[in-house]
Amino acid sequence: MKVYIIGSVGSGKGSGKTTLAKTITAKLRIMIVFLDILPTVRTCRIIKWFIKQKLQLETANYRQTLRIF
Repeated sequence: MKVYIIGSVGSGKGSGKTTLAKTITAKLRIMIVFLDILPTVRTCRIIKWFIKQKLQLETANYRQTLRIF
Protein backbone atom coordinates (compact mmCIF):
# COMPACT_ATOMS: atom_id res chain seq x y z
CA MET A 1 0.00 0.00 0.00
CA LYS A 2 1.27 3.47 -0.89
CA VAL A 3 -0.06 6.68 0.61
CA TYR A 4 1.07 9.99 -0.83
CA ILE A 5 0.70 13.19 1.20
CA ILE A 6 1.04 16.18 -1.06
CA GLY A 7 1.28 19.80 -0.01
CA SER A 8 2.41 23.19 -1.23
CA VAL A 9 6.16 23.70 -1.22
CA GLY A 10 6.30 27.44 -0.55
CA SER A 11 3.73 27.70 2.20
CA GLY A 12 3.87 24.05 3.19
CA LYS A 13 6.28 24.33 6.09
CA GLY A 14 4.59 23.69 9.37
CA SER A 15 1.37 22.58 7.73
CA GLY A 16 1.41 19.17 9.42
CA LYS A 17 2.30 16.84 6.54
CA THR A 18 4.98 15.02 8.54
CA THR A 19 2.74 14.71 11.59
CA LEU A 20 -0.06 13.32 9.43
CA ALA A 21 2.34 10.88 7.75
CA LYS A 22 3.64 9.63 11.11
CA THR A 23 0.10 9.16 12.43
CA ILE A 24 -0.98 7.22 9.35
CA THR A 25 2.13 5.02 9.36
CA ALA A 26 1.70 4.23 13.05
CA LYS A 27 -1.93 3.20 12.61
CA LEU A 28 -1.39 1.21 9.41
CA ARG A 29 2.02 -0.14 10.46
CA ILE A 30 3.66 0.84 7.20
CA MET A 31 7.00 2.48 6.47
CA ILE A 32 7.33 6.22 5.84
CA VAL A 33 9.44 7.46 2.92
CA PHE A 34 10.05 11.17 2.32
CA LEU A 35 10.16 11.93 -1.39
CA ASP A 36 10.84 15.65 -1.29
CA ILE A 37 14.27 16.15 0.30
CA LEU A 38 16.88 14.22 2.21
CA PRO A 39 16.12 13.88 5.95
CA THR A 40 19.38 15.63 6.89
CA VAL A 41 18.49 18.68 4.80
CA ARG A 42 14.97 18.56 6.21
CA THR A 43 16.28 18.39 9.78
CA CYS A 44 18.50 21.43 9.21
CA ARG A 45 15.55 23.39 7.84
CA ILE A 46 13.36 22.47 10.82
CA ILE A 47 16.04 23.56 13.28
CA LYS A 48 16.56 26.82 11.35
CA TRP A 49 12.79 27.57 11.41
CA PHE A 50 12.61 26.68 15.10
CA ILE A 51 15.43 29.09 16.01
CA LYS A 52 14.03 31.91 13.85
CA GLN A 53 10.60 31.50 15.43
CA LYS A 54 11.99 31.42 18.97
CA LEU A 55 13.93 34.61 18.25
CA GLN A 56 10.71 36.07 16.80
CA LEU A 57 12.36 36.66 13.43
CA GLU A 58 9.66 34.55 11.79
CA THR A 59 6.03 34.08 12.76
CA ALA A 60 4.43 30.72 13.45
CA ASN A 61 0.79 29.67 13.63
CA TYR A 62 1.54 26.87 16.06
CA ARG A 63 3.45 26.23 19.26
CA GLN A 64 7.06 25.46 18.39
CA THR A 65 8.57 22.23 19.71
CA LEU A 66 11.34 19.89 18.68
CA ARG A 67 9.07 16.89 19.26
CA ILE A 68 9.55 15.79 15.64
CA PHE A 69 12.98 14.43 16.62
